[in-house]
Amino acid sequence: MVVEAIGLLLKQLNQYIIQVDGSGAGAPNPSLWGNISQLERSEIATELENHLVLSLVNLEEERALKNGKAFTNNNLTDVVYKNPPIHLNLFLLFTANYRNYETALKRLTQVLTFFQGKQKFTLSNSPGSNTASSPITEFTVVMDLLSLSFEEVNHLWGSLGGKQIPFVIYRGRLVTISDERALEGGGRIKEAAVGQRGVAKAAEHAADRSDAQGQRRQAEEGRRPGTGLTRHRADAAAARRQGDRRAVPHPGRPGHRCALPRAA
Repeated sequence: MVVEAIGLLLKQLNQYIIQVDGSGAGAPNPSLWGNISQLERSEIATELENHLVLSLVNLEEERALKNGKAFTNNNLTDVVYKNPPIHLNLFLLFTANYRNYETALKRLTQVLTFFQGKQKFTLSNSPGSNTASSPITEFTVVMDLLSLSFEEVNHLWGSLGGKQIPFVIYRGRLVTISDERALEGGGRIKEAAVGQRGVAKAAEHAADRSDAQGQRRQAEEGRRPGTGLTRHRADAAAARRQGDRRAVPHPGRPGHRCALPRAA
């Protein structure tokens, strides 16, 4: 997709420059792609001389869109699992490699004008993007002009190993790379089947939860778990069994005491 995206941009840029220059049909393309860092090689220097040269100087992953879905639906019943697509940002360097300095600045102006008038490139606004040899199924590139500082310009041309030439650099956002190979596949889960063992386990857990809730409810109501009596009456009954005849203080009525009944 990187080659297709750069080729499509270059094709439309050439059409625009030829139209603006008023050149007739069959005129040579004013721009081409090439490695601008290899101008010291005579055969490449000859090829790129007096042309607007497009070079890919860097690319980065758009991490904001990294966590996409990892499956697709083939039909109503099948699911195919794939790795999420990669979304890339392309850093494109347009170098006006002309002997005539005025012509070089003219070409840079045409590049700026072209991408100012058309910033977003899609299948719908890019006629002729699909070809039999390399069909493009999805294509969206947004071109952003980058403004580099003097220090960044120095680092850029230092890494390219040459003297500075009139240039402009753009970032092409959201070039998608997707492989159609499937990792695995299977049918959709329509219902969950639970065996007899699973049903018995579920019933056992439900009974345990019910007992725990009942004990908690009795504790909140002031009853002794397992007796059905309030805490005061349960304490009085225990004291009666032990032969204690003293009155037991009532917990809900300060100052009142409850006499214990005599044992039979």
